[in-house]
Amino acid sequence: MFDLERFDGGFGLGGIRVVDTVDARLCLLALVFGGDRAVRDDGHAAIELALAVGVLLLPVALVVTGFGPWSERRVEAEAIAAEAARAAVLDLSHEAGHEMVSSMTSTLGIPAGLARVGWCGAAPAQEPAGACVWERGAVVSIAIELWTPLVDTPWGSVGGLWVLGEHSEPIDLYRSLG
Repeated sequence: MFDLERFDGGFGLGGIRVVDTVDARLCLLALVFGGDRAVRDDGHAAIELALAVGVLLLPVALVVTGFGPWSERRVEAEAIAAEAARAAVLDLSHEAGHEMVSSMTSTLGIPAGLARVGWCGAAPAQEPAGACVWERGAVVSIAIELWTPLVDTPWGSVGGLWVLGEHSEPIDLYRSLG
């Protein structure tokens, strides 16, 4: 058996020489039907680059760009929880805390259905859940969950998760409750 191998004949003229191996017939068929291009092994870099960008870099870029809004929404949830707990303790009512939650979420541009509230150990829900004890030395705690889209596009958001912010505020021991 024999095989064909490319060689450079100089002055840009290439040639084919016969080498003793088993695959000679396949190389001869490739040269006959595919011409000189069938022997070369170049031109795959563009395809490999497109695959690398699409398969490896694009998901990483989506994760990196999704981290900023997630982190920002977490800070907003903690700030809303802190202000709502303070308002509830100062007024000794859940209603003052609910007003603060709705005021801050509308100021931050968060739609009303994308915030959940839970008081004093209750799981956050669309309708505020839980009840606190309003007496001296008690601790009023609140948990706020805000919906955060993973990827925000001009055509709408894709995916998302609930981000939790919690805060506890004590009722002063020497406070007048009347």
